[in-house]
Amino acid sequence: VEVFALIPSLLLVQLFRRLRSRRQQLSPLRQALYLMKSNLEIKNENKQKLRRTFPWWCIFIAYGLCILFAGLSIIFIIARGIEFGDDKTQKWLISILSGFFSSIFLTQPLKIISLAIFFAFFCRKPNDDKEANEYLNDDQFALDEDEEYLHSIKNKFLFIYRSPVRANRLNQDEIISARDRRLKEVYMWSILREIFIYICFLSLLCIVTYSNHHPNAFLQVNHLRKYFLNSDYKKISTINQYWNWLENSFVENIHAQQWYNGDAARNLSGYINDKSNRLIGWVTMRQLRLKSQSCQYDYSSSNEDKQSYQPGWLNETIETYSLSISQSFQYQSSKDLDTYTYVGDHGSYPGSGYIYEFRGRLSDLQSNLSQLHTLGWIDNQTRAVIIELSLYNPNAQLFTSGIFLMEILSTGGMYPSARFEPMNFDAFTSTFQLISIFVYMIMILYFIWIEIRLLKKLKWNYFQRCWSYIEIGIIVCSWTSVVLYIWRYKECKRIGKLFKETNGYVYINLQLASYVNDILTYLFAFCCFF
Repeated sequence: VEVFALIPSLLLVQLFRRLRSRRQQLSPLRQALYLMKSNLEIKNENKQKLRRTFPWWCIFIAYGLCILFAGLSIIFIIARGIEFGDDKTQKWLISILSGFFSSIFLTQPLKIISLAIFFAFFCRKPNDDKEANEYLNDDQFALDEDEEYLHSIKNKFLFIYRSPVRANRLNQDEIISARDRRLKEVYMWSILREIFIYICFLSLLCIVTYSNHHPNAFLQVNHLRKYFLNSDYKKISTINQYWNWLENSFVENIHAQQWYNGDAARNLSGYINDKSNRLIGWVTMRQLRLKSQSCQYDYSSSNEDKQSYQPGWLNETIETYSLSISQSFQYQSSKDLDTYTYVGDHGSYPGSGYIYEFRGRLSDLQSNLSQLHTLGWIDNQTRAVIIELSLYNPNAQLFTSGIFLMEILSTGGMYPSARFEPMNFDAFTSTFQLISIFVYMIMILYFIWIEIRLLKKLKWNYFQRCWSYIEIGIIVCSWTSVVLYIWRYKECKRIGKLFKETNGYVYINLQLASYVNDILTYLFAFCCFF
């Protein structure tokens, strides 16, 4: 590919090199002398003209060819990407990026050095640069007797001496004014360059940040809140009201039932009753309770009950119950359950506790919930009931972690809350998003280089600047975001593989992925804010 692209590239470069200027160019030396002396005499008797050049209007043809080559390349990449499919396109994109880096750091430098050596030794003669001669050395300048051109001793015959004329020199005030003006120009251009760089950086940051969020995430959360959080849930104030919501509203919503016209919900096994979101595994209900001998305090890790009981919170078995009922009175640690701490409005609750799994048919679930209600599974010792479910919406390609928390205070008050966290595991999969995050990380490397230069220049004074800490924070947050994104990408692959192998009939807790997704959002928010 490099060999095939070399010949058109050389032809295009030669086309740009051999374009004649639309107006005659003046060398910097001639412009300076012309500004100093209005009576400057210029002789162009021995002027050499550049041969085999193209008219100035050929520049439009050259730029048209550039746009044509770029457009054909883009069309070819898009067409082949559609033809290859997702997997082959990703591999092909990786090969293109690796080829791009190899061209920048290896093949292109070697090509330039090799061509420069070849033309220097075999194709050019010393002092035979016709473009330079036409631009610099073709004019004869008339100088006074008190003036001498010190940069070209060999070509003194080019200059014509006149009668002495007093030189017009700048005074001290004019020199200071000119110096200040030049410093202001340099400072102005540095500010404009910095503003342009930060505008580009902010644009890339916004692209990367919004690419991390799915456009249907709000609609998904809004739908689930309307679907689950009805007026019955929001008005719960007693334990009996909570059981009534569980046995009627909630348990019916997590199982696909008949359609609106009475037809059976075929091929919707595992879906909830909205028939668009599928459960990953099953729903779990976990409670945290206090020790029986303790006073009526609010929940804390020191007074948490960690003993296992028989149904009814008894130490001995009186009746025989199903396995799911018996296990709901057995204490399990967070390591066994693969759950993590959840922060509520009135406290933080670890991932351990007594758990009941909503597994089986709808009639069995309703019967089990009725038995748990009768056995007093939620009583005065209970301080938190946490319901966790994981959903996947194949239409929007969104995973959602849902948590229903019921906090029961020592005063008897009950405070229901819920949180739905949508996760877009397919972020940064398009070509444009990958290029954006790649350019964004290049700019982060550029900022690192700038901060290192400032640190060497300012020494310890660097840490006395407020913006130094902000720049360091942006750099650290950016690299941390890359690490978290790589972890989230691997987690997505693991969840997808497990979901495919088990057809969605294994419990997968998305709580850790939800926390990491929140941290990723906070890091991007910090970068955007500053």
